[in-house]
Amino acid sequence: MKIERQLSGQEIKTLEKRVKDIGKRKFRLMKFLIFWTLTSLVVGIVASFYVDRGLLILLVVTVLIFIAIGLWTYFDSKLPFDRELKGIEDLKAKNLVT
Repeated sequence: MKIERQLSGQEIKTLEKRVKDIGKRKFRLMKFLIFWTLTSLVVGIVASFYVDRGLLILLVVTVLIFIAIGLWTYFDSKLPFDRELKGIEDLKAKNLVT
């Protein structure tokens, strides 16, 4: 037998705290992406001064691959946060707990 009830004030505060925590984690994830991208670009630019022109294309492709890895990691890590936020929004909209 399932019982449904409305969310209590403490539960709503807990959900709001969780939303804040997720926001902080997503912000740190964005900072990671920016750091990763800038580091890849700086390393690529510095390395371009030391490689032959024949290897320049390989260097550019390598830097682009590293940036793609950073983007992939960002979106892969961001997805669970977005799902949890969606669940919390739905829960708050229904205002029912089973």
